[in-house]
Amino acid sequence: MKPVLIDLDGTLIDSAPVVTRIFQATVREEMGRDYPLDFFVQFIGPPLADTFTKLGAEDPVDMVARYRRRYEKVMLDTPVFEGMADMVANLQAEGVPLAVATSKNKHNARALLEHWEIADHFLCIAGDPENRPDYTKAMVVADALECLAAQGVDASSALMVGDRIHDIEGAAANGVPTVLVGWSNGPAEEFDLAWGRVDTVDELQELLLGFSRGEIEATL
Repeated sequence: MKPVLIDLDGTLIDSAPVVTRIFQATVREEMGRDYPLDFFVQFIGPPLADTFTKLGAEDPVDMVARYRRRYEKVMLDTPVFEGMADMVANLQAEGVPLAVATSKNKHNARALLEHWEIADHFLCIAGDPENRPDYTKAMVVADALECLAAQGVDASSALMVGDRIHDIEGAAANGVPTVLVGWSNGPAEEFDLAWGRVDTVDELQELLLGFSRGEIEATL
């Protein structure tokens, strides 16, 4: 069975309400700037250091730490998208090797998955270890593939499930095609750059099973 990598924010979990609220509070209180909540939707998913660089922070690394201190107090309020917990359980039961590939702090990613009792469905959880400067989505995907291979999974052909352009680009850097989910907050033009798109969890499950079994071919 071919492996599947799944992004976290905006793909597996509905992080928009919590993440936008924490971004707004951090930018307002630490940078003295005020934006409406919907302004921050564009920053759901990409590496935090990149986001704070774009926002003009003098020290993006410090701003990431300040953001995370706020976020960690409320992160467990983030729900799994309806149907996704059952989907990953079903895929695991069918023998699909699964890994999480997220730009989120690795510790926080695991805490969320454990809170919703779905961590055990994944062979690997790849995320920001906080000790590698400029940790990119390409590095996340590489770490996930390496972790799968270390557990005996043939990771030479994999598929990424994501919600934004950084998922497409990070996966492509590792020779992995991407399917974007229709419940993404991303702009419409990003979907044109992905190998595929699904609009429901049922569609996603069917596609991933077909891919993992070798019945569907995914290409860059």
